[in-house]
Amino acid sequence: MRLVNYKNTFPKIGSDESGKGDFIGPLITVAIYLENNDIKDLNFVKDSKKLSDTFIKKNIKTLLNIKHKVIKINPKKYNQLYSKFENINKILGWAHATAIKNLIEQGLNPKIIIIDKFGPENRVLYNIKDEKLKNKIVFFNKAEEDTSVAAASMLARYYFVKEMEKLSEIAGFKLPFGASSTVDNAVKELLKRIDKKELQNFVKLHFSNIKRVLN
Repeated sequence: MRLVNYKNTFPKIGSDESGKGDFIGPLITVAIYLENNDIKDLNFVKDSKKLSDTFIKKNIKTLLNIKHKVIKINPKKYNQLYSKFENINKILGWAHATAIKNLIEQGLNPKIIIIDKFGPENRVLYNIKDEKLKNKIVFFNKAEEDTSVAAASMLARYYFVKEMEKLSEIAGFKLPFGASSTVDNAVKELLKRIDKKELQNFVKLHFSNIKRVLN
């Protein structure tokens, strides 16, 4: 099924995440509920990867006023979950399912639920017991082409940046995004300021970066 078939289907839920590829920081998942009349105010909405953080912050108020749910998994909790599941897609599956169910519990009744495909579909569906709800869920690659998923993407990035700002304040300097050598160097600097055991509160310990940082 092609995504274009669902662009004009309302009401709908879109779900996306931010922080999956970042060595430092949390994993954020957002599900947002859109009615048809919401779309007229969302011409600015695009996949967050195509927008600057400054643009997102400037325009986020409109999205914050639309019904949505956020699942924030801070680094310490993320590391605990990864030690248990040893699979990021299992964590993401739980996060997407939980955000969606939390929205549905508000009495909302979407006709369709769109998720940006990140792995096997059963990672999400395993966490949803309601068969009627399962049947409304569709997964697409590049699902941010749909406004609902793009909106969720922007919100997830917004909340991720806010959490990074909090971690930077604790660290005492601005922590960078991504998983590059620049990020490695920042974590090395961080280790000069904190005890090694506190690193779990800042980074995703299963990333290969950790070997480079600690060597």
